[in-house]
Amino acid sequence: MYKYAGIFMISAACASFGVISAVGMKRHIELLAALCASLRYISAEIGTRLRPLPELIAELASRGGAAGEFYTRLAERLDSIGEVDFSALWASSLECLTPLNRDELSAMRALGDVLGRYELNEQLESIGICLDSLNRSLRGLQVQYPERRRLVLGLSAAGGILVLIVLI
Repeated sequence: MYKYAGIFMISAACASFGVISAVGMKRHIELLAALCASLRYISAEIGTRLRPLPELIAELASRGGAAGEFYTRLAERLDSIGEVDFSALWASSLECLTPLNRDELSAMRALGDVLGRYELNEQLESIGICLDSLNRSLRGLQVQYPERRRLVLGLSAAGGILVLIVLI
């Protein structure tokens, strides 16, 4: 009886490694898609209606979604904008975007250095550059996801079977 319970637990643990990894990849894709959509929205709003950034950030925070936590953190910190620079608030809010890789975080950090500080055209150009970078990452991940998911799930299942064979 205990032998079968142990076999089940080992199999479940190995399978969970694959599932957790696949879910992490999917979460990364969803976060990138949400960030791209929100940046397109910010670009459209400040480019056509000249809406203030704090108002846009508050609206994006209330929407929620995959990028909602980032905008919520940023909206909460906007009260200290006179004491702390906007780029520092933006950079500290980026900490919650853990699925992003170094290049994606770098693009977002560079955008935060420009938003609210420079002329409108420079802000729109910086949003465009950041969007291009994030879109490239998003397309690459979307193409790789099905293959990587199968690979990760297959390797974790094979590892579980191998461990079971060794133990039995």
